[in-house]
Amino acid sequence: MPKKKPALKIYYNKQAAESFVNRLEQLGYFRYADAADIDLLKKDMVKNYAPDAELTGIWDDEKEAPKEYRYYSCDGEDVYEDGGILALLNNLKPTFDKLNFKCDVTDYFADWDSNKKWLNQGLTMNGTPYIIFKNFPRAGWAEAPKRIAEILNAELAKQNIKEKIYLISIDNDGRLIFLTEELYQYIYSVYQNPYWKPLELNEWATVMEVEPMIL
Repeated sequence: MPKKKPALKIYYNKQAAESFVNRLEQLGYFRYADAADIDLLKKDMVKNYAPDAELTGIWDDEKEAPKEYRYYSCDGEDVYEDGGILALLNNLKPTFDKLNFKCDVTDYFADWDSNKKWLNQGLTMNGTPYIIFKNFPRAGWAEAPKRIAEILNAELAKQNIKEKIYLISIDNDGRLIFLTEELYQYIYSVYQNPYWKPLELNEWATVMEVEPMIL
């Protein structure tokens, strides 16, 4: 994992925090949240506004989902381990339901060749076969989240859903977030630390020093 840059030491400004959260609301950031949770979410984001760090959210233990249905943990080690891709897809189901996103997975396989010391992994999503790893010889803590995000973004686009996945940080600190292009551009313009703000997948790979895979 690349060495993270030190915090930018941007001092808290409540007026800026309120302006930021109000603009998020205007752009639809809370459109999937339960109405009763929106004020709580906004107050939490104002309180924890830190453009030199990361966005915050509130996890709902009962629903096993973020209250805004956008911001998820995405531990790269967990996603890479056997069954991790399927577990992640299951974890994202509350948001898939909010988006009316069809995610039918079949023909999942993960084959480790103990002689050649490499992994082949793939699945079929909504009838389209995808390779996740092909003859992959090392731990893919970064590559696994990026690849499943690529697959999901392709399927989201096919279904004309404007939200797509952006990645944040890497390895055990990884997160993912569902954003429209407008929301992404706005958050990107305000949050300054590239290791802790949402990034488009190719930029994320560049910042996190993740080499492209051969599939």
